Amino acid sequence: MSRVKIEWTPPELWSNHPLLSYTSWLHALCASEAFRLKRLVFCAVSDDELLEKNQAFLEHSDYTDVLSFSYASADGVIEGEVWISLDRIRDNALKRGISEKNEWLRVMAHGLYHLSGMTDKLLSDRLAMRTKEGRAIDLYEQMFHVEQ
Repeated sequence: MSRVKIEWTPPELWSNHPLLSYTSWLHALCASEAFRLKRLVFCAVSDDELLEKNQAFLEHSDYTDVLSFSYASADGVIEGEVWISLDRIRDNALKRGISEKNEWLRVMAHGLYHLSGMTDKLLSDRLAMRTKEGRAIDLYEQMFHVEQ
């Protein structure tokens, strides 16, 4: 079985990231959740660019760290785009007292889970999402032996 290519755009904003590790981790994460990965695009943008998308598509007027756009036509299929704010990554990492790398992992997992159909509107949904994000980061650390 051939692996689905995960796209990273624009390439210059991802050049200092371990994309091979991220790609392997995302495939493993999809397998562990029984998601069928069809196509996945990660887009890194500024706060203002993501705010424009948030206003245009969700009619929200606040900054956000991630937006997900699903194109899947079946349950359990991951096909879509995950838009991530570079500015929110930096700020959230500082606020949470974690590394930017862990915040990148959290946000990528968060976007993936949204593409799977998970929501985080209710407190119980947010807690479930945070638990899954934590497990996703643990999986990355196990796969790549990240020192804590």
